Amino acid sequence: MARRYGPTDPVSTDKPSEDDLVLSKILDSVLRERNSYEPEERSRQREEVLGRLSEIIQEWVRDSSLEVGLSEEIAREQDAKIFTSGSYKLGVHSASSDIDTIVVVPRHITRDHFFDGLGERLAQVEEIEHLVPVRGAMVPVIKFEFDTVEIDLLFARVSVSTIPEEFDINDNKVLSNVDKGSQRSLCGPRDTMKLLEVVPHQQTFCTVLRMIKIWAKERAVYSNKFGYPGGIALAILVARICQLWQNAAPSKVLMMFFVLYSKWEWPKPIELVVTEKVSGLDLEVWDRRLPKYRRDLAPVLTPAYPAFNSTYNVNKSTLAVLKKEWERGRAIMGKLYAKMEEKTELPEQEIKAAYQQLLEPSDFFLDFGHYLFVNLEVKSEDNLEQFKGMVESRVRHLVSGLEPPYCYGIKCTPYPFGQKDPKNPKSITFYLGLEFEKKGNHNLFAAKAYFLEEIRKSTLKSGHAEDDFSCTVGHIKATELPDHVFRDERRPKKKKKKKKKKRNRENGTPRENSTASAVSPSTSKKRQKVSEETDEKESGAAADGPETKESGAPREAADDKTPAE
Repeated sequence: MARRYGPTDPVSTDKPSEDDLVLSKILDSVLRERNSYEPEERSRQREEVLGRLSEIIQEWVRDSSLEVGLSEEIAREQDAKIFTSGSYKLGVHSASSDIDTIVVVPRHITRDHFFDGLGERLAQVEEIEHLVPVRGAMVPVIKFEFDTVEIDLLFARVSVSTIPEEFDINDNKVLSNVDKGSQRSLCGPRDTMKLLEVVPHQQTFCTVLRMIKIWAKERAVYSNKFGYPGGIALAILVARICQLWQNAAPSKVLMMFFVLYSKWEWPKPIELVVTEKVSGLDLEVWDRRLPKYRRDLAPVLTPAYPAFNSTYNVNKSTLAVLKKEWERGRAIMGKLYAKMEEKTELPEQEIKAAYQQLLEPSDFFLDFGHYLFVNLEVKSEDNLEQFKGMVESRVRHLVSGLEPPYCYGIKCTPYPFGQKDPKNPKSITFYLGLEFEKKGNHNLFAAKAYFLEEIRKSTLKSGHAEDDFSCTVGHIKATELPDHVFRDERRPKKKKKKKKKKRNRENGTPRENSTASAVSPSTSKKRQKVSEETDEKESGAAADGPETKESGAPREAADDKTPAE
């Protein structure tokens, strides 16, 4: 009997067919053509960087121990442990991927030591650039580039006086008496390691996850902050398919990913293991029976204790987008498999074309007639990344404010990647596609005001002055989008206004019929030209604001009501 890797029995344990193997081989070649795999030289560079970072951290811990009054002898015995998580730990990173790194320290090392002591020490290293400490985040993190390798360094403080050599991060006891931020930091590597334990064939899992991550980025459905699945959620979703089709080849797992999730009965949760509670540790575990979790629309639960919903930011709007994209993927992969069954041998280029179609970039900036924009501009370019993260994490509040019961008749689709203006390095703009129903409450004012208030509160909490940056929200038509957001020469087309014919009051016939003979052709052309110019002016005035001269980003409109389409 086959081993059960997940909370339920597998759907199939069948071995791959010849078609599966052919499609999987070509799938791997498509990934290599897209440079999804990292060269060996780059991998060695990462290992060297992590080794040097570890040396810096050990020195910092010992110096910090002396600062808090520990004796020199005890301070020399102090240590820290470094763990990795995310794509690097899962083995699906590319040459440009960052490394999620967690430093675990004893209880006498504080957040202030982390940001001030270690942060300043890292800033003095010649090979380290673009160092950004994110103090206001729920999870303490310092972002930087070390010899061109991007690193997100997280902080976890555990309740022990000394980190032992045999420290086991997977032991649930390490979560005892830790703060919320440290708990979240520790859960990163814990979830990653647990996930790898419950996947039957790791190579198959890695191949499919590489493909799904590219797909999610190209189709603009990748970002936990914006209400789409993030890296850990996508890994869990792929791992669950691997559990259900235990011996399937990568191409089959890829197809079943779209088949299963396009038909999944949300909000039924996706789980890799049976959710557990640990006696003696009073940590909150995701439970549908609790009122706060009943609002989760598409729960994808993390495998390690304590389980939480990795897609808690998914809202009605983004779930609708995900369902549409899963259905699109199902159709493409289903058509490919149907062709394989019809023909004895399908040309390699035709198979590659199907995979390329799956990865075709989103036409987000051509798909909507109206857009909401969030423009961020900072005083210092060095602070852009820090304020960008703050704004990104609150865009979901703007989206939720445009959904019932606050607004009706508006469909809002966020684009998860900020757009930088090449003419203004201190600015970045986020866009949300808008669709309006004919009937409904189309007033955007309340959602915009609430979002801006959330930004103001976050600014004060982080210790920054309100004039360190500006954040504006406004509404524009698709035809007014700046050129730099488009990936090719295609642009939204302007809709021509239909002219209403004035009718004769006496008999109801169009008035121009009775006067056409009295108007010369030259006069008629002049009137037509004036009318067209007037239409263009009115079309421009209906937008929520012109582009700014400095950055090409639209200004916030004074009138928050949606113009009629």
